[in-house]
Amino acid sequence: MPVEIYQGKNVIAETTLNYIDSTTINEGIKKLEEIAEELLSISKKIEKTKDLCNRESLSVGNNTLEAIIDSCETEFIEVSNYLNDSSKLLLEALQKAIDKKQILLNDEAIKLDSLESIQ
Repeated sequence: MPVEIYQGKNVIAETTLNYIDSTTINEGIKKLEEIAEELLSISKKIEKTKDLCNRESLSVGNNTLEAIIDSCETEFIEVSNYLNDSSKLLLEALQKAIDKKQILLNDEAIKLDSLESIQ
C-alpha cells in the first residue's frame, strides 16, 4: 500500500512524483510485458512448425529440425518468463523507492509543520 502524502496544519509534504518519474518507468515496464507476451506468442507459432518439420515431412539424411525447433521454442519461453519476472521486480523496486522517498518528504514536512506551529 503506497505511503500517503503528509498533510499537516500548516504544511503539506512534497510528492515523490517531483523526484521519480513513475509514469515513464511504468511505460517501460509495460513495454517489457508486451514484448514478453509477443515472445510467448512466437513460441507457440514455433511449436506449430514442428508438425511441418518432423521426420516424415522434412528430413535430410535422417536429420530433422525438431531439436532445433524445440530449443528455439524453449529459449523464447525462457526469455518471456525472464522479462515477466523482471517487470514484476521492477514494479516492486519502483514502489519501494517511491515509498522510501515519500517517507523522507513526509518527515521533512512534519518537522516544518511543527516549527510553523511553534511560531
